[in-house]
Amino acid sequence: MLESVNKIILLIGSLFMTGVMAADVYMTVDENGNPTFTDQPVEGSKKIEVKEVITIPALKNAPPPRTTSQPQVRYSQVTVTNPKQDETYFRSQGDLAINVSISPRLRSGDNLAYFLDGVPVHTGKATSHSLSELDRGTHTVRVAVVSGNGDELITSESITFHMRQASVIGR
Repeated sequence: MLESVNKIILLIGSLFMTGVMAADVYMTVDENGNPTFTDQPVEGSKKIEVKEVITIPALKNAPPPRTTSQPQVRYSQVTVTNPKQDETYFRSQGDLAINVSISPRLRSGDNLAYFLDGVPVHTGKATSHSLSELDRGTHTVRVAVVSGNGDELITSESITFHMRQASVIGR
């Protein structure tokens, strides 16, 4: 019902608009030289020919290019080269160096984050870091490349190694 009422109103409105668009226009000029336009002829008015209005269709805006939600892969690999997987090290040998290989090389703005037993122990640009006074027992180490805002871009596999303390009993 409502749809048919809308169609009738639209039809009547379009007929009215056609009549308005086809109306004649008249112009009169008063004693001060001011023009007056009307659709009714009056004494001394002159009929004006109204030219068709030039319309230009609106430009269609192209949608913005789609961006992928997946982050760019900037590094192909990061590997812990020392300590070795499942190796045993003695505390008496001094500090234990964590050495890293990364490809391609570290970019400006990114850092290496070193983790011992899941806890961050150092962040910087160097591809090696020394750990001192490690407790005896089994430990894990991994290294991640982190962006300037702290996002992990790539991480190494966790390396498990063992620390022993020299003892006179074992001799």
